Amino acid sequence: TMYRYYAVCAILVLVPATVLGYDPGDQQQQDYESYDTSQQQVMDLFVPQESQVHEVIQQPLHGLGLNIPGLGEIQHLDPPHDIQADPSYFQSGALGRALGSLNSLKHFTLGSCSTRLTSPMNAALKCSTYSGCQATCKKGYLFPSGDTQIFFVCDNGVWKVKGSTDDTIPNCKPTCIPPCQHGGSCSSPNTCDCVEPFSGPYCQYERKRCLGFPPTPNNARKICNSESCTITCLDKHQFPDGSGIANVFCKEGQWSPARPDWPTIPDCKPVCIPECQNGGSCMAFNKCNCAQQFRGPFCQYPVDGCDFRKLNFNGNYNCSESGGTYFCRLTCPQGMDFSSTPAPLYSCMYSEGRYRPPTPPQCIFGEEHGSSDLNLVFARGHGGSVLSETDVASRYSSHRKYEISDLPLGYSDLVSSLFVLEKKTPTPGTCFAWAGYHYKTFDGRIISFKSGCTYTLASDIVDNTFQIQSSAHNCTEGSCHFKVILYINDKRYELALSDQGLPVVVGESRQWTIPSQLADLRTEIVGYSVVATLQGLGASVRWNLKDAVEVKVTEALWNRTGGLCGRMDGHATNDLEREQDSIVAYANKWQANQPSERCTSSVEEDACVDAASQQIAHEFCNRLMVDKRFEACRKFLPTRQYYEACRWDHCSCHDWDKKACGCRSITMFVRDCLQHGEKSVENWRDEDNCPVQCSGGRVYKACGPASVATCMTGDTELLSSQCEEGCFCPNGTRLHEGKCIPQEQCPCYLRAKAFQTGQKVAKGCNTCECANGHWVCTEVQCEARCEAIGDPHYQTFDGRRYNFMGKCSYYLLYTDNYTVEAENIACDGRISQTMGFSSSTGSTPSCTRTVTIRMGKDQVLRLKQHKEISINNEDVDSLPVVLAGAYVRAASSMFVQVEMPDGVEVWWDGQTRVYITAPPALKGKTKGLCGTFNDNQKDDFLTPEDDVEQEPSAFADKWRTRETCENSATISSSSHPCDKHVQNRAVAESYCSNITSNLFADCHYLVDPAPYYEDCLYDVCSCNGRLSECLCPVIAAYAKQCTFQGATIDWRDKVIECGVQCPHGQQYQVCGSSCAHSCSDLGRECPRHWQCVEGCYCPAGHTLDSRTGECVSVATCPCQHHGMEYPPNHKEIRPGTKALQFCECTNGVWHCSKASAEQIRDYPNQSLDLTTSCSATRHQEYTHCEPPEPITCKNMHDP
Repeated sequence: TMYRYYAVCAILVLVPATVLGYDPGDQQQQDYESYDTSQQQVMDLFVPQESQVHEVIQQPLHGLGLNIPGLGEIQHLDPPHDIQADPSYFQSGALGRALGSLNSLKHFTLGSCSTRLTSPMNAALKCSTYSGCQATCKKGYLFPSGDTQIFFVCDNGVWKVKGSTDDTIPNCKPTCIPPCQHGGSCSSPNTCDCVEPFSGPYCQYERKRCLGFPPTPNNARKICNSESCTITCLDKHQFPDGSGIANVFCKEGQWSPARPDWPTIPDCKPVCIPECQNGGSCMAFNKCNCAQQFRGPFCQYPVDGCDFRKLNFNGNYNCSESGGTYFCRLTCPQGMDFSSTPAPLYSCMYSEGRYRPPTPPQCIFGEEHGSSDLNLVFARGHGGSVLSETDVASRYSSHRKYEISDLPLGYSDLVSSLFVLEKKTPTPGTCFAWAGYHYKTFDGRIISFKSGCTYTLASDIVDNTFQIQSSAHNCTEGSCHFKVILYINDKRYELALSDQGLPVVVGESRQWTIPSQLADLRTEIVGYSVVATLQGLGASVRWNLKDAVEVKVTEALWNRTGGLCGRMDGHATNDLEREQDSIVAYANKWQANQPSERCTSSVEEDACVDAASQQIAHEFCNRLMVDKRFEACRKFLPTRQYYEACRWDHCSCHDWDKKACGCRSITMFVRDCLQHGEKSVENWRDEDNCPVQCSGGRVYKACGPASVATCMTGDTELLSSQCEEGCFCPNGTRLHEGKCIPQEQCPCYLRAKAFQTGQKVAKGCNTCECANGHWVCTEVQCEARCEAIGDPHYQTFDGRRYNFMGKCSYYLLYTDNYTVEAENIACDGRISQTMGFSSSTGSTPSCTRTVTIRMGKDQVLRLKQHKEISINNEDVDSLPVVLAGAYVRAASSMFVQVEMPDGVEVWWDGQTRVYITAPPALKGKTKGLCGTFNDNQKDDFLTPEDDVEQEPSAFADKWRTRETCENSATISSSSHPCDKHVQNRAVAESYCSNITSNLFADCHYLVDPAPYYEDCLYDVCSCNGRLSECLCPVIAAYAKQCTFQGATIDWRDKVIECGVQCPHGQQYQVCGSSCAHSCSDLGRECPRHWQCVEGCYCPAGHTLDSRTGECVSVATCPCQHHGMEYPPNHKEIRPGTKALQFCECTNGVWHCSKASAEQIRDYPNQSLDLTTSCSATRHQEYTHCEPPEPITCKNMHDP
């Protein structure tokens, strides 16, 4: 027995003594287990004296409280009687493993050091009962001394670092190699926290702010913030790689595409399905420009299939093509007649390759045919070109295509009447209008007349997709200003100047500042002009804000244009359509005044009416014909026509500088020449040749930047291929209200509204202050909001907007702990389905019927129509309620709010609006229809399979909660409801214009109304129920966003259809406190970023009693504590962290303070005593309001 006791003691002594420097998990444990722990061998290892054993066991192990399996908890041992163990315990090695726990200590006491030694931060602590403790920093950390290890010893009752007199316990700090630069701090190993404006792994890069935004590619839309831009191709367009979305990021002050192989973002190209064949190019959606030898919608038919020689006719051919068909009119040469009556037209469809009728009669000689002169043939070729007599005569000898043997019947004397059908290659075209009098067509002809009527400059005469109109007005100083009107698919826009002289786009119900991006029109300022691009239509307009308009069209509109700019087909001779047409007749044909705007202005054709005026004008304008500076331009421009226009301008000036008037046409001549690539004419002006006088501190430049540096637009870059002639501000200054000022004096702009230095605006939870013309914003991580409104229209956490009409249940938010689902049904079926009927699954719009939150395995919260709520299929009668940590309450009379444990909030209006607010902590952790919440819209359409879809329907279908629903892509309608229900458009535009009207003017610069206006049109045009149900949710959504951005608009009494009737005693508020709607809200801590919510609220000093629905004085509100309700003015004593607390219920809120002796005596803690004394086994619970007569089985039903 004694030997067994000594063996145990020997092991107990050896382990602590050898702890220092060993890992408890490997070598030390192996050492113990390698011994044959028989009694004799253990005795051979170490046999101490009994007194030694007693001392060792008592002191080092006393107080450590070791609980060793097989031995029990060792606190104090009294040998030789306290340890009785089975030898097998030592043989198993378990004792060594148990004692190994001594190596990893959080706290350690030793000897005279009564206080515990706490392990330094980011370090492991190993201690010995004799030698003290050793602290070792984790990898990537060092002590302030630069060491990875230090030793602690107990010195006079105080723990100190060995070799130091300092009793401060140092912590391990992270190390960064190389060190953080530019004031950055090392937050974790090799990770630096940088200060603005530096970035990079070691803060080595200075982050330069990008000035302005990158240009918008053609046929694309752009959404930008200070760090990135998302560029999306228009519908039916794509980038060259087949994608539809591209990102551009601000890197070191430069905008760089996310794709490294793209130096810039390319233009979006139209899509042709199937692709154009035989070398054809896609010019517009499903419109191919074919090579000369092919025709058809996709260039699939060879032109030879309709070769006119198939008719085997021996006379003259007058042929043209239209709509995939080739037509020929046949005539006989003079002196010959048809052998029988011919058909009026012989047509051949390229898809068939045969003529109808197939065989024409032949030409035969009459009685007088011996010396007949054959006339020349005029015909349109397969490209629609027209050749004049001189063209035919000059080209036949060099371009003859058919030999005599090829001719039918071999008539050699008919050779002179046959010619090659020449095809002009489609090219882009440019048309000019200037001074209010002159128009240069796409094909190069200049016509001049004076009239105050509105005319069509250019239009698509095939598909009628657009019209560009202008009218000359305010004719003074020998020139007229142009007004530019655009019709795009029946929508009317006008380019105009505001009352402040700023360019704007005026729509039918609102106006937009420039630059602006609309669904079908993009406008921007280039130089001192406005450029309006008709999205996806191949046309753009440039207006110099005064007297010059330039229209550009792509080759897709070849042979499709009409208007004063002519039919673009490469031939100027037919621009008046018929040579016998006069300019007056041509102008009258394209007059575009509405019937209610009948124009009576006469057309004047020439201003030079006397010989003296003509001579003076000739002397000035003749420089176009003789000046050597213009010699290169005269080779390819219609110089004579520009000369005539200059004469007109010169003669039309009466009381002003006639030379300045004539210079307008000379300037257009030079501009036309420069656009043809002739650079030699750039410096054509001098003191005698149309000098320019600049004002406002600006200086003249022959080739200045294409974009003007203004306080509103920021700096610009000069591109060698894009420069403008004009007056420009010197370097270091910017244009502001017509004057050049230093940059630091510029105001800041927010949606065209100016803010002076020092003024501040809210940006979410951040604040932006204007400083030296730039916004400087705080960078607090803000919460984000996802929304589904109306039919429904979605916006993700990252701000991406999209629509889809699926009718199923979808995951709005998918997290690891819970999901938020929305069930969408046909909008006209919400009421029917609540009654148990089925709804339509056709192409009607969908609306949200219910919002379901699933927590854990079996907790289901359902938010239904009319703000009804159920929990696990049980209806909830009153709020608030708590379910699995989620707090459900009525935030106002209009919204139910669910506060999730992780800070997410779900707001539901009981009709068609759902909002989900996510805290910054959830960034990058969300999925579903609300997107990814990572500040990157590009991956918002992430699917459960972690791939990114491009189309909303394909994306949303992946987030269906059940597979039995039909795909939304198969049930959605591609047409806009306002196109489908044309009768509703006028009503929709009238009501939805409230969003763009002055009613919300104070919000327009904070929140862009355009997307909400479009959503409103969609909902109202498709409305099948009450107008208020379709109109009001979208307007309310815009107003809510305005309120969130700091602009509170009291709008409901201005839109009668959306008025609110409050219960008796309550008042409507646009921005009421969501923290004080009812008594139950008063006692809860209001969030730091609380939201004001519209709805009906009780008057000041009152709040809602959630049980009765009546307004009551806040003084009558009870208080809540640990699930118990206490009456007002209730007082009690509670235990506190340091002392007892005296708590009193006042105005629904507990007010607690340190309890005095008198309060402890007067208000004993009865509730605490009674709560603990109530027996749960007897189904008892505590109440502070016991009834006068206890309820029993006998009296429970008494009245």
